[in-house]
Amino acid sequence: IYCGGAGLDVGKYDRAKVKTYVAVDPSKEALKRTEKAIRAKGSPFRATYVPADAAQPSFLEVMQKTAGSVQFAAVVCYNGLHQKGRWGSERAATDLLRGVHTCLKPGGYFFGFMPDSATLWSRTQGADSETKSGPLYHLKCTPSASGGETIGDRQFGTLDFRLQIKGEAAPEQGSLIHFHTFQQLAEQAGFRVLEIINLLEYYHMNKARYRKQLLAYQVVSEKQSSMDKANADVVASFAIFILQRKTDRDVELEKTQEGLLRLDELVPDPPFYMFAANAAHRKPPKC
Repeated sequence: IYCGGAGLDVGKYDRAKVKTYVAVDPSKEALKRTEKAIRAKGSPFRATYVPADAAQPSFLEVMQKTAGSVQFAAVVCYNGLHQKGRWGSERAATDLLRGVHTCLKPGGYFFGFMPDSATLWSRTQGADSETKSGPLYHLKCTPSASGGETIGDRQFGTLDFRLQIKGEAAPEQGSLIHFHTFQQLAEQAGFRVLEIINLLEYYHMNKARYRKQLLAYQVVSEKQSSMDKANADVVASFAIFILQRKTDRDVELEKTQEGLLRLDELVPDPPFYMFAANAAHRKPPKC
């Protein structure tokens, strides 16, 4: 969902021998770009393109008409969960999670990336303004003009952010959601929360796996195996989440590194290309 047109990880899905791929995005232009990327790889699997927003009540109806009654082993979201009011109200957030839940087989996974709300919010606390800058980013966090919605200890759309990464034409911007609220909503929608973890911490847990990528993007070097602080600050702005639709047997998986690595064939690679040393390297990889 919110595939964005990049066609990321087409090669990984091909190697994993997936049978069906459905690209979902509100933008028809984004879907055309995704289709082009998949065709460039020889169309290795059956692909359907659905112009829909997973946070809208009509999502399931559109999916049924376009993709049929298929239930999926995995739903992936690289980007977009924070945009256009998807966390602006409890109803929108609940509709999104329940819509994804319905599309999954029992035991299926929903995973992807989202801004790390705790990290972004904390950076602007105690400062003289609502902004914070580093060598590779500029951040602004402000209370929502609409005031958002507060239900008990849950807040929706109360805090907006704008994160401009150096060299990127468009900023990341939208609403932030507290991880505790996200976890509660996911559980109420029928998910088991396997992991919500800062992307920098996830990288450190899987450093060997991503070293080749980071070398290619010049984020690290042969002599320097760790990211410098400037790059680490940008990576730490994001988080990775892994949810599982509960099964009738309701078997709980261990929340360990081993548990994460079981999903290697499908879990999307973190978008480390965003943090490349220069613009020439800052583009999605050719899978």
